[in-house]
Amino acid sequence: DRKRGMAQQTGVHRGKQRARNLWTTLAVFALTALGFALRWVSIDTRGFWLDEAITVSQASQSISGIIKTLSEGVHPPLYHILVHLWMTVFGRGEVAVRSFSVLVGVIAIPAAYWAGSRMYDRATGLISAGIVTLSPYLIWYSQEARMYSLLFLAGLLSTAFLALAVRRNRASPERRGGRFWLWAGFLFWTLVGMFTHYFFTFLLIGQVAFYVFVVVAPDVRRRRAEGTARTRWWRPWGLFADVPTLGAWLTVHVVAGLALLAWLLNSVFVGSQNALLGSVTGSGLGYGQEGASLALRFNDVAAVFVEMTAGMHTQAATDVLVAMWPFTLTVMFLILHFIRPASRRTWLLVCGASGIAVMMLLGQWQGQVLASRYFAAVAAPAVLLVALLFTRIDRRIAGTLLAVLVVLWAVSYVDQSYNPDNRMRYDNREGFARVVSGWQPGDAVFYEPFYLDPLATYYLPASTHSVGMPQYGEGGALRDSQQQIGEDLNRLVGPAQRVWLFLSFQDVPTVHDDGETMQYWFRHNGFRLAEDDVMDQVELQRYDLTGVFTTPPSSIATATAPTGRGAEPATSPGAVAP
Repeated sequence: DRKRGMAQQTGVHRGKQRARNLWTTLAVFALTALGFALRWVSIDTRGFWLDEAITVSQASQSISGIIKTLSEGVHPPLYHILVHLWMTVFGRGEVAVRSFSVLVGVIAIPAAYWAGSRMYDRATGLISAGIVTLSPYLIWYSQEARMYSLLFLAGLLSTAFLALAVRRNRASPERRGGRFWLWAGFLFWTLVGMFTHYFFTFLLIGQVAFYVFVVVAPDVRRRRAEGTARTRWWRPWGLFADVPTLGAWLTVHVVAGLALLAWLLNSVFVGSQNALLGSVTGSGLGYGQEGASLALRFNDVAAVFVEMTAGMHTQAATDVLVAMWPFTLTVMFLILHFIRPASRRTWLLVCGASGIAVMMLLGQWQGQVLASRYFAAVAAPAVLLVALLFTRIDRRIAGTLLAVLVVLWAVSYVDQSYNPDNRMRYDNREGFARVVSGWQPGDAVFYEPFYLDPLATYYLPASTHSVGMPQYGEGGALRDSQQQIGEDLNRLVGPAQRVWLFLSFQDVPTVHDDGETMQYWFRHNGFRLAEDDVMDQVELQRYDLTGVFTTPPSSIATATAPTGRGAEPATSPGAVAP
């Protein structure tokens, strides 16, 4: 009877376990399906912005061409190679290209459950998967044809594999051998992250700090206290015996480090282009960008937190949320009560997420760093840490907080996806579509700044006469003075009777000044403004030739106007601002 009763209890327990497993599987499947739906239904609510068009332009090359181009740029080549392979199957359309990021973003949902459940428990896993499913920040970058969704996935799985490897491989040598796949997984996702974006380094630094201060140092101190330590100053290799995971950990980092070093030697230190170094130490990120300078950028830091928690919204809404920073700090101090790292894996999350603070400090010197997309890798351990905190709060309080969070995220998702005034939206598709619909033979298109080339190439027909401004001169120097811009326009406008002027990034002072110079030239060289459409972060103007001229100042054009236009050469000396 006793055995029969125990068997019945065991059967009941197994039945409950199977039911829980089934419920969990269905929950993860439902979250994954919901995550896909949220990303897919709004994927086409905005056109490409500049960086997405750059992705298409670079990924359209051969793989060897991608490697050569990226070796002279500021990104590793992995994402572009994967998109190249994707486009060979699905094409170059906006939805087709973005669907690769959608796929990666959806994969991150069950990956988050796996990471949270294997590191802690199924509750942490489900909450982690729910955060990834509903986060407006992660949805936005899962819809963008850039590498940030892959960067998040790599950060998530690299963190999880390291935590599991350290926890499970601290047993006997024979057991460690059976866990080789954990270290292999850690190496694989670390390589994926490193060759996806250089800012994966900030997560890697946190992981190294965790291993040195939370794994190595305590193991050595414990063995010394027990009198079993083999490490001595004359026998440093004894550290491998005192720290069971050290050999595998070093192997992973040596392999990953050599791989990255081989790439950097070719792209940074050997090649003639040092765009990567220039982007860090100067204004190598492009024409009109500010160089590194020490300044207090508190609002920019707050804006990063706003985007990572609430998503992308209008400038007014973002400013309001940024102004709520005292409330945000209060909440952060309140939840510190629940941060009591009871295990090494929790310290791993804390150390990995500390990369957020490191990047924000770096942003006080190089302001270009303070863009929320660059925080995708270090956001991964932060998601797991937030999920863990929810499991430590009283269930009723946690349930209420989760319900409020779901409602807020739903509102944020709708506003982020469908509000045409979203400050992260660029109406490039709409602007170029108006050019195409109003195009007449003989028209000319000028776009400013010149690095809109990938957008013009993507959206305009190949037969369109389009030119980027300002022009490059001999030796690769920009012809961006008022006089040089006027001279180039004299030459480039030619016989065109109508000219379209596409202006973007006019919030950048240098770019704005050059745009004003171009508009001044048209007004004083026989053109009248016939159309002026102001869209989100884009302005489209159309100028028609009238034959009515004024004498341009010498600072705008020293050469005569185009042949037959009737404008006289400037005679007044000095520079006149437009």
